[in-house]
Amino acid sequence: PLLDFAVYLSFFPQLVAGPIVRATEFLPELRASRTPDRVEASRATLLIARGLVKKVVIADFIGRAIVNDAFGTPGEYSAWDVLFGIYGYAIQIYADFSGYTDMAIGLALLLGFRFPQNFDRPYAAVSVQDFWRRWHMTLSRWLRDYLYVPLGGNRSGRAATYRNLVITMGLGGLWHGAAWVFVVWGLYQGLGLAIERALSEARGEPDVEFDATDVRIRELARLHSGAEVDAWREDPTSPVPFSPLAVRRLWLGRIVTFHFVCVGWVVFFAGTVTGGGIDTAVDVFTALGSGWTQAPELLNPLVAVVIVLTIAVQFVPPLLARQLSAMFSTVPAPAMAIGVALWIMVVVALGPEGVSEFIYFQF
Repeated sequence: PLLDFAVYLSFFPQLVAGPIVRATEFLPELRASRTPDRVEASRATLLIARGLVKKVVIADFIGRAIVNDAFGTPGEYSAWDVLFGIYGYAIQIYADFSGYTDMAIGLALLLGFRFPQNFDRPYAAVSVQDFWRRWHMTLSRWLRDYLYVPLGGNRSGRAATYRNLVITMGLGGLWHGAAWVFVVWGLYQGLGLAIERALSEARGEPDVEFDATDVRIRELARLHSGAEVDAWREDPTSPVPFSPLAVRRLWLGRIVTFHFVCVGWVVFFAGTVTGGGIDTAVDVFTALGSGWTQAPELLNPLVAVVIVLTIAVQFVPPLLARQLSAMFSTVPAPAMAIGVALWIMVVVALGPEGVSEFIYFQF
């Protein structure tokens, strides 16, 4: 019905910045009967509280403490300030965007609607492909289904597959804004995906398709044979034979992927600045060419701790997070309400004065 579709188009939690919820996912939720669920309500509360912390305590703090200055006038600061400014922006955009998504999913859940997951510890990714399975997952899915697959996907040979990856990500960059900087960022991501796929094929690694929520198989697929992956899929409780080589490759993949993504974020940032362009990104990269002996002015222990802890949290096992959520749902309602109120007070106290606009609101 037209009214149902109008509700879908105007549903406020995901209207501004996602997650991208399809009509086929939303409309059945609209028609489903609902009863209040204590576990769902507690999970929604946790999501909203977590999103608030990400936005106010982490994203806004990092932005004002180091990113704005390090990216605004990079030539005035040491290379260490600029380097950690880049790391800081990676943290800021993750905390800002995933924080909004957490709150949107939580608000929808309070109203009885279940939205798809949009982030899955992206900075724990072991490859560029893995990163895009974890970052803005609903956009990645949309790009795959409505651009990559219609272009031919991987069905027309290797060269066509590489071309389709680059075109898809280039158009994905354009989705963020009608500026060449975003196109460059998208093409950079597409080239990374294409080169990574070419290297994987040259090494004869298995082209494994698997559920994006199966973290263990996803991280190990590139390190072991297809037969071993199939065995773990059939018996998820079986022990994983981590060899020292596999562990080294796993962490090397994570380090390389994180820095690849960080380089892209510098270009992306240039597109978010009024009047900015590729020159803004060039200035940041140029500042890394000297000043390593200069004492840092912006980098301090608190900034470093926030950056390191936010990255470290990416490696918390999902099972532990689910267990903590389940424990929270058993707390009596009055105690939960008091705890949430105290949590909000702490967030307001720890956060910087005033709250900046969400980065993704401009897209």
